[in-house]
Formats: sequence, C-alpha cells, structure tokens
Amino acid sequence: MIAFDDTQELAGYGLEATFGSDIYRLGRSGWAVDSKIAATGELSAVTLSRNGQAVANFTFGETLRPGAADLVRSLRSKRIDVRILSGDSAPAVRRIAHILGIEEFSAGLLPGDKVKAITVLQGSGHKVLMVGDGINDAPALRAADVSMTPSSGSDIGRNAADFVFLGDSLQVIDESLEAATIAMKLIRQNFALAVAYNIVSLPLRLRDS
Repeated sequence: MIAFDDTQELAGYGLEATFGSDIYRLGRSGWAVDSKIAATGELSAVTLSRNGQAVANFTFGETLRPGAADLVRSLRSKRIDVRILSGDSAPAVRRIAHILGIEEFSAGLLPGDKVKAITVLQGSGHKVLMVGDGINDAPALRAADVSMTPSSGSDIGRNAADFVFLGDSLQVIDESLEAATIAMKLIRQNFALAVAYNIVSLPLRLRDS
C-alpha cells in the first residue's frame, strides 16, 4: 500500500497524487499521460500513469438506467428537445444516443463546457431541465433552470440539484413533468377565478354601500 504525500481532484480530468518525487494520475487518458493533450478534449480509456507514463488502462461499460428509452420517447412526443451532454468518449456517447434515438449529443465535455452549453440554450430563450448523477454534473445542475438527480448520485450532485428522486428509473422525470403541468393549470384556474370574483364582487359592494 502506498501512502501518498498529497492528493487532489481536478474536475473533469481525474485524480493527481504525489509520492516523493513521483506524480501519479488517474483519469482522462490524454491528461494522465500528457497534461498538454487535455486541451484537445481527447478521451479514451481511463488511465493510471506515473510521471506521464501509462501504468494501466481501464475501460468501463455503459448501461442505461431503467425507463430511459420510455422517457425519451415520451418527451419527444411532447415536442421537448432532448440532448446528451457527456464527458465520456465520442464512440460511447454516440452508441447511447443511437440506442435512445437522440440526435443532439456532445462528448468529451468538461464541467465548464456543460455549463456553457446550458447557458447558450438559455440565451436562446429555452428553459433547461438538467438530469445528472455525477460529480462533474454539479455545475450544470446548478446552472439549469430546473435540475434533478437520483438518490444514488454523488453527494455533490444531490446538493446541487433542485430535486432528488428515489430509485433508478428515469420514468419519474416524466411523471414529475406531468404533475407540474397539472399544477400549473390549477394555479392558472385559481388566478382566473380570483380575478373573476373581484370583478363581480367589487361592483356589488359599491352598490350596497
């Protein structure tokens, strides 16, 4: 076991630790091997390196959360635009986007890149709902108009999100949107009734007086 002298996390890149004069990195392959490559947005396997030399490479499989495909179909039927903002590699994101039928997707994004993408959408007059569960999603969750994360997500993500839902199924997102739509209709009805009541009751009170 190695007791590192110092460790730090670089958001969107990975972990860096020092042991004597050696520097260890675990994260984006380009950054772990050569920090200059990080600016290109290159991303392949996760790499463990020592002093810029790869020690081991790791690959991870992606699995869809339950209800993801049904959620996308439902949102698209309501003419709600669905996009993927991901820090994963382009091939991995493209595969998931193809499975879900999502045409708009971005890969290899840093946390700041996700925030910028959301800001651009907001600048175009869109209201953005962000759903994420990772540490790198926290800034984007804060930037969105509304944000949601599962209870199984990272602590930072749960603190940044507006809503935390239980379970793994994403179908709860569609149910939440439907509940919000119904609530807005009731609010508008109440406002309309209040206005109508004041219009009718005010002249009656004036006549009584």
